[in-house]
Amino acid sequence: MKYLSFEIQDYRAVARAIIPVGNNLIPIIGINESGKTTILQAILAFDKNKDRYNRGVHLEHKNKYELGEKGGKVSAQILIESKDDLEWIASKLDLNVATPRYKALEAFFDNKKPITLSRVFPGKLYQIENTEFDIGTKKEKKDMANALYERLPFVLYFDDFSDRVPEQIEFFLKSELQIPVTSPEGGQTFRTQKIDKHRPAVADDEWHEILEEVFKRAGNHTLADFLKMKDGDDQKGLMSDIQDTLQREVMEDWKKLKNYGGHFADEPEDLELKLDWEITDDGESIIFEFQVEDRTAKKSRFFSIPERSKGFQWFFNFTMKLKFNPKYQANQKGAIYLLDEPGSYLHTSAQEELLKKLSDISNTNTILYCTHSQYLLDPEVINIAKIKIAKKEKGVIEAVSFDEAGVTKNEGALTPLYQALHIKSGAFNKHVKHPVITEGITDFYLFSLLKKHSSGFFKDGIDFIPGGGASHLTELISQAIAFSDSYLVLLDSDGAGRDAYEKYRTFFGDEEAKKFFKYRLHSTDENVVLEDHVSAGDKKRLSDITGVADVKAAFPVLYYSKIKDQKEFIGNLDADTQKNLSIVQGKVNGIAKK
Repeated sequence: MKYLSFEIQDYRAVARAIIPVGNNLIPIIGINESGKTTILQAILAFDKNKDRYNRGVHLEHKNKYELGEKGGKVSAQILIESKDDLEWIASKLDLNVATPRYKALEAFFDNKKPITLSRVFPGKLYQIENTEFDIGTKKEKKDMANALYERLPFVLYFDDFSDRVPEQIEFFLKSELQIPVTSPEGGQTFRTQKIDKHRPAVADDEWHEILEEVFKRAGNHTLADFLKMKDGDDQKGLMSDIQDTLQREVMEDWKKLKNYGGHFADEPEDLELKLDWEITDDGESIIFEFQVEDRTAKKSRFFSIPERSKGFQWFFNFTMKLKFNPKYQANQKGAIYLLDEPGSYLHTSAQEELLKKLSDISNTNTILYCTHSQYLLDPEVINIAKIKIAKKEKGVIEAVSFDEAGVTKNEGALTPLYQALHIKSGAFNKHVKHPVITEGITDFYLFSLLKKHSSGFFKDGIDFIPGGGASHLTELISQAIAFSDSYLVLLDSDGAGRDAYEKYRTFFGDEEAKKFFKYRLHSTDENVVLEDHVSAGDKKRLSDITGVADVKAAFPVLYYSKIKDQKEFIGNLDADTQKNLSIVQGKVNGIAKK
């Protein structure tokens, strides 16, 4: 089974949002309070296995911007991928091949048709939306929805700001507890809370489930089995098995990551991971603590996880939640990873390495992550067209694609992406003979592609330098005057471009202003912007190649696309586009003659 997409309806302030998934690395960007985290939590709310996460606050679906109660829904488009999936579901439901419900499942499998499985709030029940499954009793419909859910890959959520590895994990041992209760008069009494005496009681914390899975993975023993052991040597033996499991499943990955990128954290490779435990003096609970044994000083020293570096803490939290998820062993591919501000406490080089690691994982899983960091938006790794922009207007949250966001309207949300694009483009980090300073990053990409794939279009010695917007070119112009033989500044001839031209003419003088060129298609044209140079036919081809409708948004996508796609577009520019670009071409090549 696999997920194809999620649709969020009336979850908090999200009226409706569709998030395609499927073995991709998908950033969600946006200004603060734009709803990025809400989108992740809505998807988390689909998975009932995570209902206990952070005391279930993500299950509170009510939109606080509205009065009254309104039902919500998170739906997943899912696909039965294999015959094994089909037979597993049939076995779970005791279906034979002659039953209508089996035939309905088989038809969806044979035709590769998606099934829409929804979780409805506040009831939190699953239901199948496809009318083909509207057969059988109410219980049979419910059972089929639950069976489909059980076969799906797992969902994991990581929040770098509130997700912390606990120093201790406590399990209650008594069959009942005396809970103190304060009366309205201020006096204190006790109430008795019954506890399942066959297994330790757990608080509302997923780390208890993780620890239970650690015991199970170490030799198919439960925590209750451990507590029933009368022989101290047996307990030591099981703890030794657990240490071996942790070392194999967690620390071996740590070594690989350190080898993959040595700056991930200031930690040695050879650390030992242990699980310590003790019974409290009153005998009411057992307390566990993960510890790291560090021998780098040639003597063993022991630390709790929170005492180690932020990088190691992030890695430990991530790996434990991944590998000791109950579904992990059965279904390691197709999982949905939800990461809220990953690597927020890592330095920039570590964030770059983290992005590479996440990219590797996304080859077989979907990773959705919110970020403000330009270092987690590297266009060499991220497909820009996959980026989602979170927007909130009048209390309603939307998640739109990069090409739908509207470049001007969403400049604040897109800032980290533009910073990432500029990092990759470079500036005066080398001597350039004839720099051409473009108003923005989009112009840089188009002209760089023309230079790269259209032989002779621009003369040798021309280097394009991207600016950060029409009004932010002062520093680049100063450097061009100081360090280059000759230079040119390209500006739109819209209002912003004309204002910028006057600003720089006043600042640098009329002589330098001769090197500032405002776009035009004819000698007297004004209000000409970059995209006006591209014909309607070429705009259509650009959209078809990149999957992005907006021209300015499509050029960055093309720049980081496959070489064959770049060549296909640039090599087949029609006569209208080439004519429109000829004026810019002449101005640019003119500076190479000086």
